[in-house]
Amino acid sequence: MRVARWLPGAIALTLAACTGAPEAGETAPAVTVEGFGALAGLTGTRWRVDAGTPAPDRREMSEWSYDLADHVIVEKTVSGDGQHAALAYYRMIGPYQKVERIRVSSDGCRSEAPVNVMSDGSWSAPASPDTRKGASEARTTGRIADARTLVFETEQKLPDGWRATRRKELVRTDDPMPAAAPEPPEVQWAAFGPLARLAGTRWYGDPGEEDMAKGQPADISEWQWELGGAILVNRHVLENGSYGGITLIRPDCRTGALSYDYITSAGFVTSGTFELKEDGSWVSEEDVHGIVHILKVRSTGRLRDDGTMTSESKFLGDDGEWGAGHVFTYSRTDMPMPVLVPAGVPQ
Repeated sequence: MRVARWLPGAIALTLAACTGAPEAGETAPAVTVEGFGALAGLTGTRWRVDAGTPAPDRREMSEWSYDLADHVIVEKTVSGDGQHAALAYYRMIGPYQKVERIRVSSDGCRSEAPVNVMSDGSWSAPASPDTRKGASEARTTGRIADARTLVFETEQKLPDGWRATRRKELVRTDDPMPAAAPEPPEVQWAAFGPLARLAGTRWYGDPGEEDMAKGQPADISEWQWELGGAILVNRHVLENGSYGGITLIRPDCRTGALSYDYITSAGFVTSGTFELKEDGSWVSEEDVHGIVHILKVRSTGRLRDDGTMTSESKFLGDDGEWGAGHVFTYSRTDMPMPVLVPAGVPQ
């Protein structure tokens, strides 16, 4: 089973140990500004809903940026009163550079949708149809109307055809983003268990002896709260900068399970859930999307009495067999995060 070479054991502490050091001659995914279309023009900008909107909670703001060495675009949105916040990650997938959006919100809900980037400078994504009015489909289209105006229009497919039902205008601003309403610490501890202790820390992960002998780089990993502490974010980069990823952890709004999405610089993603054990350890299992030969990853992590963390993983290949994974031992560090220069694509 050709999985051990690519999955260097619970990178990011069981969140998504999903690729090893790239082999010579491999190249990173061909991510281009053209592939993101007009979305690329939003990076480095901040917007707010037109001040004419009457309710403060509706005067939301959004800011756009690149991440993972420009392999993804991030849209952060916070309502004026801070009660509603979300992170949306736009990534390119497949040989034709289609765009997909993964969105998580401060209430623990998640959505995933294709984004149609059009040649006229607009982009559209599916929206929730208003079934009360008989709508069978809905879509929201965005466009940069001018240098200072961003417009979103939602249409519903009603029995008599498509009808525009909502229009939202945002204006360019340099105002600071509103702060998302903070989660009480007791809520965080109840939801995230021992993982809550990781927020605000950085770790250096040593691979096991067998992996080290094969040239597996060390892993540097850091943790922080986002969206007022409703989302726990892990960011990791291999020490040689060849690969990295971001994990978004949240209590699922529908099931209550501690769920996560992992977005990588190598063009694939995973999604899964945590099970928090009474002994302070945790077990995660995730589905892998976009990497050949690997279907699932199952990992176990633990904070040890000596201040280190360990993680151990195994992998389900497309032959239906679970294969032994890898062991990493993490220690606290103050070293800076490596510069990410993606150089490997799993095959």
